[in-house]
Amino acid sequence: MSQPQESYESSRLYRIRHSAAHLMAQAVTELYPGAKLSIGPPVENGFYYDIDFPEPIAETDLAKIEAKMKELAKLDQRIVCREAVDRDEARKIILEETVLDQGPEVAEYKLLLLDAVPEGEKVTFYD
Repeated sequence: MSQPQESYESSRLYRIRHSAAHLMAQAVTELYPGAKLSIGPPVENGFYYDIDFPEPIAETDLAKIEAKMKELAKLDQRIVCREAVDRDEARKIILEETVLDQGPEVAEYKLLLLDAVPEGEKVTFYD
């Protein structure tokens, strides 16, 4: 008898790619203050992150980002998933955690994404 197929979203590979996307977001926001994050999902062949950088980046910046990701990975930080109680709490979390003393404009895309979530649908955050 064959085993039921595991969905990509519940696979270990998906979780690894999701974690890598979070590492990249953390690396970018530490290296490039003012960078605005949008979405960064794992996909079938890896992951990506839509980022609006304050200044254009060059190919050489990619190595810098990768090095920072490796440095952060060595810290072995736990990733915790939590759910906002409602949209107001979600907005507050986005503003508190995305802004990090850089001004609310860096949260612009995250707030737009929140506005697109249907009322009553759960909103989760990964710390």
